[in-house]
Amino acid sequence: MLRKLQKHDPELARRHVVRLLDTFVHEESFYCIVMEPLAMSLRNLLQEGSSGGLFMADIRLAAFQLTSCLAFFQSLNMAHGDLKCTNVMLRRSEFSLQPHPRLGDPDEVAARPLWPFEVVVIDFGLTNIFQSPGSAEAFLFGHEEEGERSRLRVGARHIRAPEVILGLDRGCVADLWSLGCLLYTLYTGDRLFPVHDEMAHLAAIEHITELHVPRAMTRNVPERILEKGVAFESDGRLAWPECAADEEQVQEIEDMPTLHESVLSRHDIFLSFLQGLLEIDPCRRMTATTALQHPFLHKDGLTQFDRDE
Repeated sequence: MLRKLQKHDPELARRHVVRLLDTFVHEESFYCIVMEPLAMSLRNLLQEGSSGGLFMADIRLAAFQLTSCLAFFQSLNMAHGDLKCTNVMLRRSEFSLQPHPRLGDPDEVAARPLWPFEVVVIDFGLTNIFQSPGSAEAFLFGHEEEGERSRLRVGARHIRAPEVILGLDRGCVADLWSLGCLLYTLYTGDRLFPVHDEMAHLAAIEHITELHVPRAMTRNVPERILEKGVAFESDGRLAWPECAADEEQVQEIEDMPTLHESVLSRHDIFLSFLQGLLEIDPCRRMTATTALQHPFLHKDGLTQFDRDE
């Protein structure tokens, strides 16, 4: 996979995909991959500061680079499949601690990487290249062979797109959902969906995005997913809270802040970007190419520190 990416666009791959340096077989048993040394993951960077995320300027630059990388993957009809903070790294380790502008306490700090920084996507073990190009509709409504679908693997629960949770065919836009989850974490320092089962996850998605899983998706959920406890009413509505594990689980979902409540009003352009990424219906979700045109990624030129509006 790394060879394919580097061959297709060496310059973009060098900037935002981990560099493959060599391969060798060790003791005739272990196939080893030699990759460039990297500094730290975005998760490590977050942990260097207080709980509360990064500066908006840093989030914006990371978002621009990651969206460019996903557009590159999209051009190959490829989905990374596990885009999360621990799978995005920085090439340089230099950073400073500065008072966090959103927390209102001079003792609360955010880690700021030295500009200009580069983010690098790693871990392509769950990557899928779809054999024939198709739209989000094609992946949603089953235009792939069943054998091919059954081989697709999924990444960490908290960044899984709704179509992944529901066992539906998926395309490149599943990565855009994961990007939305990742950017929320960079903004708040917390996971967007801290859940442990499919029904609670779907309920949290509906509550936080203030959207509903569309009927076009619920009517195509395979039996193997329904056997895990995922349930819908006859009208296609998620059977929640009827099928919740207990009242405590229902209350946990209700206590989760919505996107509107999590993002400050002065960051409404960032909220708009998140909403485009976290559209439940993959047919309506922003593609990477569309996301690159969003004004959030172009405000202030992305070239220098700006104030945290």
